[in-house]
Amino acid sequence: MTPEELAAIEKLRDNYNSIHDNLDALLDACGDYPILKRQVGENMQEALKSYNIAQNRILNQSAAKIMRLGKAADEAQKEIDKALEDLKNIEATLSTITKAVKTIGIIVASL
Repeated sequence: MTPEELAAIEKLRDNYNSIHDNLDALLDACGDYPILKRQVGENMQEALKSYNIAQNRILNQSAAKIMRLGKAADEAQKEIDKALEDLKNIEATLSTITKAVKTIGIIVASL
């Protein structure tokens, strides 16, 4: 893999790890709402899926596609990190995280 490909893959792993590493706090913030807890799990699965798919598809992609994926992963990370700062409004937090991981999923699917 090229350094750019490795960097993009690492950024996707960071997206997943941010959710995974904060899993207990996210689930606690969901309280007794199973729908919200399911959304946390779905977000974590989506981030992991994007990471796994990208590992298999990123080879031999154009530099422009790799750059686009890296930039999107950076933006997603910023959104995830910002959302994790305030777990008091868990619905808004999950909405932001969901948007970020779904956007990455769409980009990865286009590889």
